[in-house]
Amino acid sequence: LSLHDALPIFGAEPWECAVVEDSLYSAKTAKNAGFRIIGINDECHSPEDRAKLREISDMYIYDYNGLVGELNP
Repeated sequence: LSLHDALPIFGAEPWECAVVEDSLYSAKTAKNAGFRIIGINDECHSPEDRAKLREISDMYIYDYNGLVGELNP
């Protein structure tokens, strides 16, 4: 099930959703489709890819605890 296929199930538009992603390619694809991006650090990716991911992300976190902190201030 693709992200776009899931949208009607939830009655949502891409800009109303966020994709949590550690892969630069996947994040770019989702961003180009109109989704908000929450980039998450993953040391297995190159420093260059992690820097590019930070640039295109609407929010960047270093672990999932960072996301929980944002959702529950």
